[in-house]
Amino acid sequence: MVRRVTLDTNCLLDLEERTERAPAVRALISLHNTGDLTLSVPAIMASERQRGGVYLSSFAEFTDRLSSLGVGHLPLLPPMGYWDVGFWDHMLWTDDAMIEFERQIHDVLHPDIQFEYGDHCRELAIGPEAMPPERRWRNAKCDAQVLWSHIHHGGELLVTNHLNFIKQSKLPRLIELGAGAIVQTHAALALLDAAP
Repeated sequence: MVRRVTLDTNCLLDLEERTERAPAVRALISLHNTGDLTLSVPAIMASERQRGGVYLSSFAEFTDRLSSLGVGHLPLLPPMGYWDVGFWDHMLWTDDAMIEFERQIHDVLHPDIQFEYGDHCRELAIGPEAMPPERRWRNAKCDAQVLWSHIHHGGELLVTNHLNFIKQSKLPRLIELGAGAIVQTHAALALLDAAP
């Protein structure tokens, strides 16, 4: 039976905006609360661009948002540490193997965006000293870290409505990298019900 489930950013947006997918997300939260599974949230979500195009200035803003959505009690999955992307004390020191694994994920999700920020900036003819890091590169970094965190921390099912994660050209390769199952919100409960 699938026991370790990871929510992505779109699931939080579903709760926030009370979309038609919100009841399924709340059902997953209920399964966590009864101990039927462990539902986690990648901490890299705190680094993603928020509505209105802004970035959070503190990790506390993120945890406050989680609490307001009724998911403040869910375990957080720390991402790899990247200066000017992640939040100190909420990311991991990295080694070469971790970086190489992230590169493999990045190359599947965003093959059109350079993995290294300096290379990306040279390609766009912009200065790498500009902060925060350029929006498209940072978005690709956060996407890769959602999946990296899910896999690194033993996730078995990633629940996402991000179409880039479930494209047929990418999904088999992400599963080969160890992602387990990756499904949209509406399919998550059915998959969990079908699990032995």
